[in-house]
Amino acid sequence: MPSNTDAPLVPASEHDYDRVVHEINRIVTQKGLETARLLGSYLLATFFDDDPALLHSRSPKVASFRKLAERDDLQCTFTFLWKSVAVVEQLRLLPGEVAEALPITHHRLLLPVKDPEAKVALAREAVSVRLSARDLEARVRSAKDLERRGEKRGRKPTPQHVLAATRFGRVLAQLTEEALPDDFLRRLDEDDRQALRERLDATLARLTTFRASL
Repeated sequence: MPSNTDAPLVPASEHDYDRVVHEINRIVTQKGLETARLLGSYLLATFFDDDPALLHSRSPKVASFRKLAERDDLQCTFTFLWKSVAVVEQLRLLPGEVAEALPITHHRLLLPVKDPEAKVALAREAVSVRLSARDLEARVRSAKDLERRGEKRGRKPTPQHVLAATRFGRVLAQLTEEALPDDFLRRLDEDDRQALRERLDATLARLTTFRASL
């Protein structure tokens, strides 16, 4: 008997949420890698122009995608949708024979590994020695620990002038009517106002010089 996923996917605008939810609910009637592939591919095409890189960007398309979480007629969680898209991205990264040999459980375990080379190596090992889900999970944890240690070793200290600019930005944020008591400025006498103006002018001059050098 043909499944609901055998029917062709109906293209939809990223803003046509009724149609999108209908298609999602039709696809998720089954489980497994093929369902994740179909669902992730559909969502990528609908929301991200079939470009997985947009999933990790600040594109408005990400906000449009996240609006699916507000739908109470979805027959799956938004996390399931997000992971399905991530699985498709991962399928495109891994060698074809390795990607096809891994079950959906193993694909999901590999998702947190950011380094492409580490991800491919773990996937190859999982296939070649038939790692159980528990063993793969342990290796993924070790890979994540290595990534974190590498990030800490490779992280450069923030330059002092950048820290100063950040601090000044916070001060400016506080110097707004919304962030200060209503009578703050009224309580300053002329000497206080002049001192504040001079301090701000000097800081602005330094920041202007720094901005011109960027």
